[in-house]
Amino acid sequence: GIKLISNIRTELYPKAAIISLLVPGLILAVIYSSQDVIRFMPIIFLVLLYPYRFIRIDANLIQRACILTIAYLFLTQILIAIGYDPVVQFRSQWYEIPGSSHIYGYADNLTYGFREFRAGGLYYNPNVYASVLIFVYFIFLYSKSQVMTSVSGSARHTHNFNAKMALVTSVVLFSLYLAGSRTYLVVFFVFLFLEFRHLILKSKIIFTIIGFIFIFIFIEVYEVVIGAFVSNQGSVNIKFSILNDYIYRQNYVLLLTGSSTTTFFDSEYGNWIGRSGFFGLMAIILFYGLVFIRSRSLFPLLLSLMLMGIGNTVLYGMLTATLVIVVFVVSI
Repeated sequence: GIKLISNIRTELYPKAAIISLLVPGLILAVIYSSQDVIRFMPIIFLVLLYPYRFIRIDANLIQRACILTIAYLFLTQILIAIGYDPVVQFRSQWYEIPGSSHIYGYADNLTYGFREFRAGGLYYNPNVYASVLIFVYFIFLYSKSQVMTSVSGSARHTHNFNAKMALVTSVVLFSLYLAGSRTYLVVFFVFLFLEFRHLILKSKIIFTIIGFIFIFIFIEVYEVVIGAFVSNQGSVNIKFSILNDYIYRQNYVLLLTGSSTTTFFDSEYGNWIGRSGFFGLMAIILFYGLVFIRSRSLFPLLLSLMLMGIGNTVLYGMLTATLVIVVFVVSI
């Protein structure tokens, strides 16, 4: 009983600090932009209910659902990319996005170089597609470790890289390549290396195979990825310029607490700084730190989420935030 009370107190103080940092931005959102209030809900939910002990999940069912979802996303991505009309019409009817600017036409084949053709699948936007795919993979991976833990009693997050895991990972990697998302492809490689580093470094065969795959894809994407950072027209460079201009124009108080800005940042860090200031950004980082202290094995996941935030939304986007909640509930 004493140990339980001590654990609750240990978690209560950082939770209170995190929520306190979010309050100024939340109040400003209520007053000036009520439509943004809902964007604070996922992080507040994650913080208050952490570490989700009371949530019961069927890890086996989740794992199977993830495999089916990945297969569904991948197959529809391929069929839409080659212009298979029944699936194209299916997307138009059930995934309609009026006026979407992310329609890349159709490909004669799928052997184009990286980003010469981008397959956005059901979501039109390749980056949105890639975000959904990689989060479903995370859910699959951690639900799989839950199943292994319950069956064998072994340590949590110990992954058996069997044929099923290899197949699912290969499909996701190829699908991300077709989507042409630089951020998510880099994140996926970083995540895989960190998550399976012991297995990769222990086996010479696996290390050699992974090395050849990495070199091949590195040669394909290097110039495009670097261009995103150094080119004046590079997406990452543009996002940093937008954020830098915003910081330069704002007064110190609003930089700390957030503002009702309508600036389109198109990145996790920019959006949180704009809506909840550096206090809000600090709250996100502190939450990741809280999770890391309790579950150090989740470092690859936490680093991946932080890398995603450079070029895309994570907890700020409602679709991705919902998936992040599921990832944390399954993994912790």
